[in-house]
Amino acid sequence: KKSIKEIIEGDINIELNKLSPKNYSDITHKILKNWITRYEGTQREEILSSTLDNLFTKAVTQPIYCPYYVLFLKIFIEQGIQLEDVIQSKCDKFKNILIQKKNNTDTNRVETVTDENYDDFCKNLKQKNFKLGYSQFVGELYNNKLISVMVLLESLDIMIDNINSKIKQSENIAEDLKSEFIEDNIICLCKIIETLTQKFVVETYTEKLEIIQKQEGLPKRLVFSLMDTIESIA
Repeated sequence: KKSIKEIIEGDINIELNKLSPKNYSDITHKILKNWITRYEGTQREEILSSTLDNLFTKAVTQPIYCPYYVLFLKIFIEQGIQLEDVIQSKCDKFKNILIQKKNNTDTNRVETVTDENYDDFCKNLKQKNFKLGYSQFVGELYNNKLISVMVLLESLDIMIDNINSKIKQSENIAEDLKSEFIEDNIICLCKIIETLTQKFVVETYTEKLEIIQKQEGLPKRLVFSLMDTIESIA
């Protein structure tokens, strides 16, 4: 026996799962018309909140659909739904993830996957995909003018500062350049920049990226990722 709220959330989830390049506008307006605008007060706020949470989860776990989930938000805002605080909260959480990761760095990375550490390996992989999805989400928000350039650049600055601080404070630079911490920050940094349609906003970061890319001992896959990102800015 489901409550009305649970039934509505289930119906909205079904519609969100159908989002595609061809129908995202129709589905967004359908959700607005059939559910969001039909209710008032607390019930409306609860439905809107659960819809946005569901939308965000899909955006960061299904990168191919991330642009259309962000366009969903944009249409909501154009229809008078106040989402600025929600978007700011998501961006702040992303920055907190990056900062928290810096404060809880574990340099003893296990490279070989054994039965004993397989669960941890899967967990870390999931978190990495989540951070990648979050990075794309932030880039798409900027592409659609839902966050300011200052919010965007602040996230990039945190990642670059994380990398440079780790290098500067390292007692074993060869090992630390191979650490999960360095890798996570670099792939997130590259993902945001590659997502941007207006690369000129990050032109000043080229030199900073080149300095990181030229660090001796940096894994080749990260070197190539940085090279591709630098080339995309040029």
